[in-house]
Amino acid sequence: MGNINFNSTMGSKISRTTPSVKISLPGQETSLIPERVMQNNHTPNVNVNAKGLDIRIKKQNANVTAPSIVKQFKGVDFNESGFIPPDTMGAVGFKHVVNAVNGRISINKKKNGAVLTTTTLDDFWAPTGVITGGNFAFDPKILYDKLSNRFFIVSLAGTSSPNSWLLVGVSNPGDPFNWVIRAIDADIFNNMQLDTWADYPGLGLDNAHVYVTANMFSNAGSYQATKVWVFEKVQLYSIASMTWYEFYNPPGAFFTTQPTQVFNPNVSVQYLISRANLNSLQLNQITFSNGVPFWTQLQQINIAPLSSFVVPDAPQKNSPQLIDTGDTRLLQAIFQKGKIWTTHTVPSHDGSRAEVAWYQIKPSKSTPVQQGRIKHRTRSYYYPSLAVNSSNKMVIGFSGSSTKLFASAFFTGRLASDALGTTKPVTLLKAGQATYFLTDSIGRNRWGDYSATCVDPSNDERFWTVQEYVVSQNFWGTWWGAVKFL
Repeated sequence: MGNINFNSTMGSKISRTTPSVKISLPGQETSLIPERVMQNNHTPNVNVNAKGLDIRIKKQNANVTAPSIVKQFKGVDFNESGFIPPDTMGAVGFKHVVNAVNGRISINKKKNGAVLTTTTLDDFWAPTGVITGGNFAFDPKILYDKLSNRFFIVSLAGTSSPNSWLLVGVSNPGDPFNWVIRAIDADIFNNMQLDTWADYPGLGLDNAHVYVTANMFSNAGSYQATKVWVFEKVQLYSIASMTWYEFYNPPGAFFTTQPTQVFNPNVSVQYLISRANLNSLQLNQITFSNGVPFWTQLQQINIAPLSSFVVPDAPQKNSPQLIDTGDTRLLQAIFQKGKIWTTHTVPSHDGSRAEVAWYQIKPSKSTPVQQGRIKHRTRSYYYPSLAVNSSNKMVIGFSGSSTKLFASAFFTGRLASDALGTTKPVTLLKAGQATYFLTDSIGRNRWGDYSATCVDPSNDERFWTVQEYVVSQNFWGTWWGAVKFL
């Protein structure tokens, strides 16, 4: 068993009046004919050898077919949103696909991609009363929860203390047009005003609770701590007053701690994970005693060392301008069949390109069950997200570009029977069509900051991914694809 530090902290119980309201979105179908593609466009994939770790990694069998695209359609684009970066995000229910990006939410018919309703992100959250005085909603995260047949969404509002808000919403069962939404003061803890504001939320779920994490920054822009919120699902369903629990800077909570989405209703432990340093991840857990959550710092997971904390920006076709690839923070985590799966962007071993790293972790072990890299000799791959079904099939979606390729959407995957640490050949989901150069206030050519991949709740063998690509010059778009191992 790994070196576990039993450093436990009890959550602080919070009972504050929070703006909460029921909202309804109009539903009106607009015609849209999705593209349907059955063939694959494979590109070579090379795997990393986790030297020195107890992980068996074999050469990939390139003859095995990768997952195939069975359905695809357009998501929200820059013209609709007006924001950079899009923070590409979405979730899939039994009948609907919800696309949530910076600036806009769109609900599509799952069957054919037809747009049923669309609204700005600010208008969605406006009834909470906190989208005022220059505060705007940003960093949306959304998950569909098959255990409750509901969509859960979070965003943030306000980029300085004392005006920082966590926005939390939950749909009616199977109905993404009707929601209960609320705003929670993010820069108060134990009834004390903090000099920090919340950024970059993480969202996790299990059978009974919702978990939200955020990086807390000073008004000067430096990272200070991690904050964690624990909500009971059933309390979020009502506009009535509620109680919840918070942790501020708990032990072992490194930058961008990610909670997990749990699919088994009998799992009573919530695992949270983050990158600790160049050669390890930090694992933590939340357990409950008489309804009170307790945070426990667990062991660090030894991974194949990263060459640097800095990820090289990505080249693109016909332009000297590089695309911002972010950093090495973990981007997402899920808990499936007793294992934690997580992924992030990393630098290649020679520091020349961005690559995608992924891990499968058994909570009781200090080394991964397996880990792998998705890389190419000339391309950069970045901003991944992954999903794993009940038979341990995995799909990862991500962006990619090179001096010969506009920024495009890609995916790959693996079967449980594949050699450890390997994935199938990379497949093009949607080709970029022009160069991209939209910079923020400090000159970054913003892309990302994340993406979404999920298992279809009505068909466990089908996966959905929503990824970013270039629609036209300096114009980002998002693209949905449903894929399946045939």
